[in-house]
Amino acid sequence: MQMKQTGVLGLLALMMVLLLAACGESHEAMLRQLEMLEQMNRADSVMTNGSLAETLTTYFDSHGTANERLRAHYILGRTYADMGEAPAALNAYLNAYLDAADCADTTAADCDFITLYKVYAQMSSIFHKQNLPQNEILASKKYAQYVKYAHPKDTVKYLIAQRQLVRPYYLLGEKDTVLQIIERINRQLEQTGHLQETARGLLTATYIYIERDQLDKAGQLLTIFEQESNLFDAEGNIDKGREDYYWIKGLYELAIEHIDSAELYFRKGIQYGSYEAASSSYKGMLSVYQHKQNLDSVVYYSRLSEIALDSLHRRMQTDAIHQASALYNYTRNEKLAEQEAQKKREAWYWFGGLLVCGILLSGLSIKLYRKKQEEKQEEILRLTAELTVSKAERQNVKEELGKLKSKNYDELIIEKERKEQELEHRIITLEQEIGKPKVSKIENRFADFKNCQIVSVFSKKALFTKEHPLPNKAEWNALVSQFMTDLPAVYQFFFDGKALSPLELYTCILLILDYEEGVIVGLTQTSSSAVSIAKRRANQKLFKEKSATTLKYNLKRLF
Repeated sequence: MQMKQTGVLGLLALMMVLLLAACGESHEAMLRQLEMLEQMNRADSVMTNGSLAETLTTYFDSHGTANERLRAHYILGRTYADMGEAPAALNAYLNAYLDAADCADTTAADCDFITLYKVYAQMSSIFHKQNLPQNEILASKKYAQYVKYAHPKDTVKYLIAQRQLVRPYYLLGEKDTVLQIIERINRQLEQTGHLQETARGLLTATYIYIERDQLDKAGQLLTIFEQESNLFDAEGNIDKGREDYYWIKGLYELAIEHIDSAELYFRKGIQYGSYEAASSSYKGMLSVYQHKQNLDSVVYYSRLSEIALDSLHRRMQTDAIHQASALYNYTRNEKLAEQEAQKKREAWYWFGGLLVCGILLSGLSIKLYRKKQEEKQEEILRLTAELTVSKAERQNVKEELGKLKSKNYDELIIEKERKEQELEHRIITLEQEIGKPKVSKIENRFADFKNCQIVSVFSKKALFTKEHPLPNKAEWNALVSQFMTDLPAVYQFFFDGKALSPLELYTCILLILDYEEGVIVGLTQTSSSAVSIAKRRANQKLFKEKSATTLKYNLKRLF
């Protein structure tokens, strides 16, 4: 019943927008609707009216300022997130934020940098969940950059934003870089006197030092964290959401052979920590009882650790299966949802159609009249321009006729030869400019990439046989990694401030390898429309062309 009421309210809102648009009040009405959704977002209310958010986005794309387009696309992404639809989260959800970033005019004095850095924060989070650290790094850098632009006097906020880079570099295994980032940010925070924020960013560095057996350094950081972070209550319990501290503290106590203390913290990690923290704490308990030489407990926690690890792997695999299944069925789900929405719209239209028909006709009549006036003015301008050109051509003809009548052929021949030379020079210049590649010819190991092992694996998967199942996430990551290794210049060109989505990147790589669009659809487990949109978006970002058909040609010109 609640769902039906929400659908009817959405249709009523859409019809009200159409009525106001017909009466010439569309922009103010749309802004009020957008501000309503923004207020809901700020209040953490669940937003499920996707049709209204999409309508607002479509309107502001045609009639809004750069900031209004940015705000509308950001709200569209937040709405998709609240709706909790896996396909939207993987495709439309991310694309909404990519579109929002494209809408922003960062050169304008009134650019809405606050909304823009929120867009990149959401993109960073999505890339992190999809285990795409390279993309996350680009998004996190943009996030920090626009935080600085939005709050130029708030150095602390900018430094905390830069701390987001710790996550992707840790996923890449670049732990020296992680430590450098943490040390640089903490040094600057200390200079501004913000010791509490400095302390709160130390746990990751502490864990790395424990792994490296640099226990003196790890102990110093733990002491600062415990004394300066202000995250503990009177009983020594840490704030909710920070429970990873328990198993990291347990690892440190275990490393300095404070076995009983380590056991205490591991038990807290099991009781209060996240799923991953609990799994690590079980492993810690196993080490505790190995030190104590308690065979029964060793066997017990060994089994619990194994169960927790298997469960964690199963959950990761289940998430991957759910995502793949959602992508595979995305087109079908869209069609079913559209059919259901169409039934609801038809039922409401019969009820409200007669009521609004007269108002719509009046509004449309006004709009048609204005359009005819605009077309008439454009026609007058076109004819005026054509008249001017015709007069100029007539004057040239008269001059040439005069020269012919006076039989001054030599002068006419010299003039035509001069004109021919000028045109020849202009043609050569234009041909050079048109033929100039947007990127210099790239000297790299394309042949090595084309003949590498992972490309061979994809060639077999493109046969779509039972012996060669469709590529999984690890295989896609391997293909991208090999592409980045063998063709670093092309990879850098792909991500030089353009933020290609995963589907756009996969599509470009497969096109470079000469895969047909039907094969790309099968390998990426999407639909023809999704691949076509990805090609168009990639072509526009990389080569400034609003077409899907020329992407392959443009990519081939890079080699």
